[in-house]
Amino acid sequence: MSKRYIIYAIIALSILASIAFLFQNNYKRASLILNGKNIGIIDNISSIDKAIEIANKKIKEINSEFFFDPTIKTTDVYSFKFDLDKYELSDIIYSELTPLTNAWVVNKNGKYIAALKDRDDALDALSNFKSSFLRDKNQIVKSIDFIEEVEILYEPIGVNKIMTKDEFIDYLHESIKDTIISNRPEDGLTKYNGYNEGYVKFGDGFDVLIKDELDEKIILHTSTIFNFDETLDKGESIVEREGQDGLIARKSENAYINNRIVYTKVLKENIIREPISQIIRVGDRSLLSKLRFKWPATGYITSKYGPRYDGFHRGLDIGSGLGANILASAAGEVIHAGYSGSYGYCVFIRHRDGYETRYAHLLKIEVDVGDRVSAGDIVGKMGSSGNSTGAHLHFEILKDGETLDPEDEL
Repeated sequence: MSKRYIIYAIIALSILASIAFLFQNNYKRASLILNGKNIGIIDNISSIDKAIEIANKKIKEINSEFFFDPTIKTTDVYSFKFDLDKYELSDIIYSELTPLTNAWVVNKNGKYIAALKDRDDALDALSNFKSSFLRDKNQIVKSIDFIEEVEILYEPIGVNKIMTKDEFIDYLHESIKDTIISNRPEDGLTKYNGYNEGYVKFGDGFDVLIKDELDEKIILHTSTIFNFDETLDKGESIVEREGQDGLIARKSENAYINNRIVYTKVLKENIIREPISQIIRVGDRSLLSKLRFKWPATGYITSKYGPRYDGFHRGLDIGSGLGANILASAAGEVIHAGYSGSYGYCVFIRHRDGYETRYAHLLKIEVDVGDRVSAGDIVGKMGSSGNSTGAHLHFEILKDGETLDPEDEL
């Protein structure tokens, strides 16, 4: 190869290198991706910061606390053309992005829940929500707090996520609607923290745990004893003795989730006044054919049949001394004698006409399955086994599998 051709080749390569250098430095662009969307090519990367600055100046004219802080991904490209300049990009930021503001963000277990502009509003809402579960002026609160970890942080958040104090309080109350609390192990929920009486399935809410001591006066409702008197005409009745409610003073230690009890322990209990049963003689010859039930224990009624604080109470609680005799309420056959979940040690007796009686929380069982018993026979001793907080008899009467109010049948 001649010396002339070598010189020509060197000159050509130099020209190509110069063209490449000029192209790289004068036509280097940035391809932009905003919120996962490719929005075009800008003239140079430095224009991105200027576009954000222009968009922020515009939004601060509306509210000085608002700002944009977008994350824009870039990819280097080389092109003679570009779609965007700093003004066009600022218009996209302004129109397509939600402006931010610094606010107090409420997190639960590290997860965003809500945001409020005022820290005191956030704290007041949380405090008012917790206080709404306090039950009684005689309640000595030992602790009240959220079960999950709740924290408040000052950080940027979209202005569309800001709540008022009232909106946040409404949210807190709505948040616990999916939490299920039961005092019945047969409902298939999980026992909470080893507490005997509380079975819980948590939702996504701000559940509140309260521990307290409670001094209260409990009415021991009087009962009515109806004595059939065939010497009286049908529909005629005579009150032989007026009844009077009893009263008991109780000090207890308790734990609640969202105002539903999950644990209670009686610390002290004194009977102020024994209840006196009302006695009425009634005349009705049709009662001769009806199955009659006798009181299964002597003592006082501590809880009646029907709704109460922990759900529907399906029987009658009769309190007396530990080891007191428990008697068959009517003649029948023993169909269960043993331990059964929340009933503890218990006896079930089947009677005629589809009736069944149940005697729960026994200390000792005195009969076996298959035994025939008469009304007044001893079937067990009063205790506090199973889901019980003190010596008493939980007594149920069922007709064709459905519970009845025992006081209507005794």
